[in-house]
Formats: sequence, C-alpha cells, structure tokens
Amino acid sequence: MFIFLAKDNYQPSNILLEATEECWSTCFTTQELNEITESASLEILSNESVHDYEQTHTPTDKWPPVNWFPGWTRGSNTFHDPSFQPPIEARWIVMRKRKQIEN
Repeated sequence: MFIFLAKDNYQPSNILLEATEECWSTCFTTQELNEITESASLEILSNESVHDYEQTHTPTDKWPPVNWFPGWTRGSNTFHDPSFQPPIEARWIVMRKRKQIEN
C-alpha cells in the first residue's frame, strides 16, 4: 500500500489534512495506520520510504521517473518551503492478514 504518513508522531491539523488532499498527498498518522491495521486484523511486514526504495530499485539513468517525484514523495507538494523538512512522507506499507488462533 502507498500512503503518506506523518513523521515522528506529528499530529496534522484539520487544515493541513485538507491541504494534503488537495496536493495528492492525503496524510495519515501512525496511530491511524495502527488502528486501521488492528481493526482489519492486519500486521505490518514492512514500512519503507517510497523515495529511498524507488531510488535504490530504479536504474540510475531512469531516476527520477519524473522530475517532481522526489519532492512529492518527501511531502513538498504540501510544504513548499525548501528550507523546511516536511513532517510527512510517502511510505510503502506491506501488510498481511493475521493468522487466527483456533480454539
């Protein structure tokens, strides 16, 4: 699953959440992700930076796939100040259904 996730327990305001939706960067908190996975009986197998994963697994002559990709995956569509480290980033989340314990 591809998701924009707030970093370091950052709690986005309602205004920021609306802004992320407008910038194709809808953001969730770690708490929201955990609540969703728990309620769906899922476990997270991996949680990786989209930017870092794609840069590592894309041939050098094909990176970036489009010029806006690196900034977008790091949250710059919502936070346009280049001197500011956005508190959100795109993540690849791999999950699986938890095994049910039979009685």
